[in-house]
Amino acid sequence: TSKSLENAVTVVSASLLDVVSVGKTIDSYSDCIDKHSPRNLIDGENVPSNMDNKWCVGGSKSQWVIIDLEEPFNIYGFRAYDTGHKEDANGNYDCWKIEVSNDKNTWTEVVNEQGRQSENTKYDAIPGIAGRYVRFTPYDNDVNITLRIWEFQVLGVSLGMKLADVDDVELSGAETRTINMAYDLGALSKG
Repeated sequence: TSKSLENAVTVVSASLLDVVSVGKTIDSYSDCIDKHSPRNLIDGENVPSNMDNKWCVGGSKSQWVIIDLEEPFNIYGFRAYDTGHKEDANGNYDCWKIEVSNDKNTWTEVVNEQGRQSENTKYDAIPGIAGRYVRFTPYDNDVNITLRIWEFQVLGVSLGMKLADVDDVELSGAETRTINMAYDLGALSKG
């Protein structure tokens, strides 16, 4: 089962977000080449000195990995360190989707991007969604791809910390507006 989020924006201060994927568990994955395990995606080394510390896989039009965050988090974004950080940027992937789930049965698509191959670091901000599992799927509609990805980060906060919803705001092209937003630190605020 799948669904998607559309036409929603959440503004979150990056200083509130943690990388919640480092050291967690790779639940399953499509494939890997030799020692280039997807475990390298969550080892905390964005651009490692060792050229082997990447997820490398090829031979298919899409590849995927499911990361188990080991507990639910409020997820607000993702950051991937692509091939071009250490190798030829022509090897960067161009199309990808990211889905979030609490049970690995029902998935919500939160990112479906293409046309950003030139970006060595791909950052995707999303409206907040609670989830435990993240499925990252780089793909190409036409040809088999070879991936060399150094790190994949899930950015979020503990479920005890919830950012308040903001009423709908529409802005024209040049218009700016300040939005004050309350947040609740929940259990984090207690000494």
